Amino acid sequence: VEGFFKEFLLSERFIDILNAIHNGIMVVDKDNTVTFINSAYTRLTGVTPEDVIGRNLCEARPSAKLPQAVFSGKTMCGIHRKVGKVEYIVDCHPIIVRGIVSGGVSILRDITEIQNLVERLRKYRTTVNTLTGRVKEGHKAKYTFADIVGESPLILNAKKLARKVAGSDINVLIIGASGPGKELFAHAIHNESQRQQDAFVVVNCASIPKNLLESE
Repeated sequence: VEGFFKEFLLSERFIDILNAIHNGIMVVDKDNTVTFINSAYTRLTGVTPEDVIGRNLCEARPSAKLPQAVFSGKTMCGIHRKVGKVEYIVDCHPIIVRGIVSGGVSILRDITEIQNLVERLRKYRTTVNTLTGRVKEGHKAKYTFADIVGESPLILNAKKLARKVAGSDINVLIIGASGPGKELFAHAIHNESQRQQDAFVVVNCASIPKNLLESE
């Protein structure tokens, strides 16, 4: 069975299967001599079969972690590598046959596209935050109660009542004739409320059709 397994590993069919895999693969024997790398390994690392096949991995690639996995008999996962603009994660596994370490295999997973997506999302998030800030700046309440001048009992009572409702989370309807300063009170209530950091959006209700306003 073991002889058949070795023969299968070296067969052209099995090599074709490994070369069709998107992940990079390197195989070493128990002495850390490189016996195989697939085409994805070359694509990710730039290392060709001529560079490493038949050579001791410790000499061919001194920074490789696979020899440690072969020596310890323990898997090593999540090793981050970067070659130029290509980033990948390496998992190193010992090959154990009948309780004895007979070699090892490295599996390389390309994360370049994932990293590019993360960077693009970061840029989009920055753009959204910038635009959100601009929107808030453009929809900011301009006036406070200090801007509402007047010492008459009616004005003072109106400001007192407005401050009271500003401290609660309720809808406020300000009614009255045109021109007495309803919008100033609306601005002041917003700036006094817990929502003062949120956008203050002015809508001209006179331009909204009566039936639409009633439906809202």
